[in-house]
Amino acid sequence: MLVKKDYWKQLQDEFNSYDAALMKGGWPYAERWNTDIASVMFLSWFRDPSQSVDAILNEYAATYFGPATETGRKLLDLLDDGNADPERKQKIQATLATLERTAPEWVKHDWRWQEIVTACATKSR
Repeated sequence: MLVKKDYWKQLQDEFNSYDAALMKGGWPYAERWNTDIASVMFLSWFRDPSQSVDAILNEYAATYFGPATETGRKLLDLLDDGNADPERKQKIQATLATLERTAPEWVKHDWRWQEIVTACATKSR
């Protein structure tokens, strides 16, 4: 889903090693939930290259999940391909169930919601 947080950290380090004169802007594009997060990662680098990947994911969760931020953020970590928790599948299902009860209705009407449900189903098999 998120590739791996370590991947984003490595990419961020690489970007930060470039001469600032080489990096003058970017153009995000998202048609899937994972590319939506990738766009946020890239845009955040242009805004503040020192911001941590976790801080960016915290902002994403707060913006997207609103009052269900904490549960949404937990789900992002569970869906991360680098997550090796032996109880990951069960935790994904439980966390999604909590989000289904607590996330604002507008979240569940957004295009990302079905992507989230699909990602959870895929990761919890």
